[in-house]
Amino acid sequence: MFQGTSSNVGKSVLVTAFCAIFRDEGMRVAPFKAQNWTLNPFVTQSGSEIGWSQAVQAEACGVVPNTHMNPLLMKPVEGNRLELLIQGDRHGVFTLAEFRRLKAKTEAAVRVSYQFLAREYDVVVIEGAGTPTDVELREVQLANSGVAEIADAPVVLVGDSSKGGVFAALYGTLELLPPEQRRRVRGILINKFEGDLTDGATLKGRIEERCGIPVFGLIPRLVDVRLPHEGRVVIDAAPTTPAPSMTVRIGVVELPHQSDDRDTDPLADESGVTLVAVAAETALNDLHAVILPGSTNTLADLQYLDENHLAHRIRAFRAAGGTVVGIGGGLQMLGKVVLDPLGRESSLGEAEGLGLLPIATLLGHNRESHPVEALCLDHISDLCGKRVTGYEHHLGRTLMEEEVQPFATIVRRGGKLIDHGDGAISKDRRVWGTYIHGLFDNPSFRACFLRNLRAAAGETQPADDDPRARRETTIARIVQVVRDHVDVAAIRQLMG
Repeated sequence: MFQGTSSNVGKSVLVTAFCAIFRDEGMRVAPFKAQNWTLNPFVTQSGSEIGWSQAVQAEACGVVPNTHMNPLLMKPVEGNRLELLIQGDRHGVFTLAEFRRLKAKTEAAVRVSYQFLAREYDVVVIEGAGTPTDVELREVQLANSGVAEIADAPVVLVGDSSKGGVFAALYGTLELLPPEQRRRVRGILINKFEGDLTDGATLKGRIEERCGIPVFGLIPRLVDVRLPHEGRVVIDAAPTTPAPSMTVRIGVVELPHQSDDRDTDPLADESGVTLVAVAAETALNDLHAVILPGSTNTLADLQYLDENHLAHRIRAFRAAGGTVVGIGGGLQMLGKVVLDPLGRESSLGEAEGLGLLPIATLLGHNRESHPVEALCLDHISDLCGKRVTGYEHHLGRTLMEEEVQPFATIVRRGGKLIDHGDGAISKDRRVWGTYIHGLFDNPSFRACFLRNLRAAAGETQPADDDPRARRETTIARIVQVVRDHVDVAAIRQLMG
């Protein structure tokens, strides 16, 4: 099991690497993270949700992701509450205190899921959450120590050298652990190391002497490594004078309740494309397109857009000929109104939309989560009759006026053949929205979208890129670095 001195020390990436390493050694491997706190779920083939990191880790294992790999999924809700999914099934919205009282149920689910994976696979590579010294998580006893006990797993503690103070973080974490938990920690990994070999050897020796635990490796900091994850991807603002290759500038609106920014990752990785984080003060006049991402509180985010005058500026951008795209909650924002009479997301009741599409949305009880296949309609001639894949993850139903055209037709949902219109698109094709997440993962669609933007700007289109192939290349690169800098044999020996 890999635990960390804090969040974002690189546990997910290291688990991904060891999943691939043990798979390459001929073992049947599965990832496991008992509980995940995320706004960015991955939808499995069965239509259930797990954290994106476990989906990528399963890909590194060469297996199909399932809910046993992440049995507890928690999603933030307005008012410091969380929506809880247990093995893919929704169990309601709770405060943290109420969640603690569910410990018997959640612990039983974690035990069942781990035992399932332990029966089916030779190796289960476990990822902790946050840090084992986090009081709130320790009280729940499922994220770190509780899971280690259920699995009777040795622990490797991971520290982040890039932030400074890694020695103190490692030593302090070990000192704060109760004796029975500290005994499980059998080794240390120092991640994101930027010093030279001499400094590394000195650091390694001092940590081993003070902590009494071997350091299995110092892993250098990797740059330009992008894998889907649970948090929000940082989108750097473009430089004042863009490089010649940065020909298409796409703004991604930063929302207070943004749910899923992974939709734009494939665009960020394209050569000749710059993503710009759009905040209240960001200029829009030099952008080729503006994307409104998903939201866990569409009404509150519409209120934010209005209060910060972004709604007015997005309307002006569209009126000047700009392209505006909405995905998930972003689609709902493009319409005339969003109604939430049940208070499912917000206490506001209703909010006026941007009015860029003749649609209206009514939020209901249940959230739709399904993998889908769809046909893009003939408003995008390059893709007419071609299929795209993705997943739905939205709350509510969007109604369209008669004159508006659907963006796509969903032909398969969760394994069932259907014929259902999705989203909407304006007559001039400059404004469109969809409930299909992962749309830009489809190389043909992404190429068409960028080709249209480049045509309007007089630019040319670079070669297509496949996100899955890019992930495989990234994972292979990480694996090689881990093999070069970590005593893999020592970690393998811990497994018995």
